[in-house]
Amino acid sequence: MVAAERNSHPDFVGVDQIHQKQREQVEIFLGWAVAHDWNAFHTNHYDWWAFPIDMPSNFGFNFTVFPEDVRELKSKPDFTRNLTEAARLLLLSWGWDADLERPLDHPEPGQSWADWPIRWSKCTSSLKLFGLTKMYNSSMKFGQHLLDHGVSFEYLGRDLAAEHGLTSQRW
Repeated sequence: MVAAERNSHPDFVGVDQIHQKQREQVEIFLGWAVAHDWNAFHTNHYDWWAFPIDMPSNFGFNFTVFPEDVRELKSKPDFTRNLTEAARLLLLSWGWDADLERPLDHPEPGQSWADWPIRWSKCTSSLKLFGLTKMYNSSMKFGQHLLDHGVSFEYLGRDLAAEHGLTSQRW
């Protein structure tokens, strides 16, 4: 069976709506970061449209993108830039400097891991799906850093770290 090239599910919100919601979410992220409201990243919901992936989620197929949807989103001038910025700000909220690929030297209150392995997984998967290699690599290094420090990536019976190819260095 050949996979569908475009999401044609009746619940799919469409490429334009994903693009718009992601753009709006990045503006919200920027506001939270400017206000140093790192907890807002941990308590609000946004990962479905901020980090679209090719698998259904709690919203079913509403924000699921297939190859042709990915191609169309990538053709929009600001989409990949916004996806990169969304990931950078999310990682920053968790105390990770995505550009330097390491923990922040002096994290502010609230800039810490918030036990969201599914959010990390969606962000990382989205970065890979859209070919954003540099930010994807930084997110993977963050995941490995957490795993090496004993953080569990278990989510609803799934080991999300293992699904991304990460393995614990602890013995």
